[in-house]
Amino acid sequence: MRAEELIEQQPLRGRTVLVTRPGHLADNLIQAIAAQGGRALHLPTVDIEFQSEIPGIRQVFDGAQPHDIGVFVSVNAVHSVSNWLVANNLHWPPAMKCMAVGPTTAKAAETAFSLDHVTAPASKFGAESLLEMEVLQQTSDSSIALFVGADGSPLLQTEFPKRGFTVSELIVYRRVIPEINPDSVAESLKESGVDYVVITSITGADHLFEMLGSEFAQQIKSARFVTYSERIANHLTKIGIKHTHVADEASDSSVIETIISNLPHL
Repeated sequence: MRAEELIEQQPLRGRTVLVTRPGHLADNLIQAIAAQGGRALHLPTVDIEFQSEIPGIRQVFDGAQPHDIGVFVSVNAVHSVSNWLVANNLHWPPAMKCMAVGPTTAKAAETAFSLDHVTAPASKFGAESLLEMEVLQQTSDSSIALFVGADGSPLLQTEFPKRGFTVSELIVYRRVIPEINPDSVAESLKESGVDYVVITSITGADHLFEMLGSEFAQQIKSARFVTYSERIANHLTKIGIKHTHVADEASDSSVIETIISNLPHL
């Protein structure tokens, strides 16, 4: 096989991708990068800390304070609520509709809560896309239980009340810095550099620079960052990242497609 054909079949050959997802969410992406000929470095910049004590959540699920709609901002929010329900021997209320910010989160909710259908944007991931859905365009006096991480979802928290919804924000997980030593990854970056960085949250981006320190800040900032939403991309721009790309979906295949379609010349 000619070298040109090999490169065409493995477009990431000679490229290094830094993956910052938590360990349990990174394996498939790392394998996909390798399948395209790339080198994946794994440095999880967040650990997900599910909350066992969640103020206000029991009233939502035991019928004391029923809500019309439950909205999930991430798969982590789904997993946290699912764990809480199992631990407290409670179930998703049949009368409460379920919505999610993207198809991956919707699928997770359908599986976790045994639901036939969870309403979500068909492709594009994020709060902006959720708000564009026709079902949320009209003003309403419905009540929403909004399941979020500790950093919240500022756009949903602002827009839902403007449209007449009564919102109960429930913080069901927190992103914390992992207790790991980043030295081995730092050494690899020093030797080979990095072409792409996959970032899936604002907190993860901030943790990355805190973990690696100023020595590697400039090197990392010259890479191309791939993320899931314009909100995260805007934050990256504010902290000095020059090249940001937003994947069409919150999926491994979309991340790979985004990287390949924005390859710089070697």
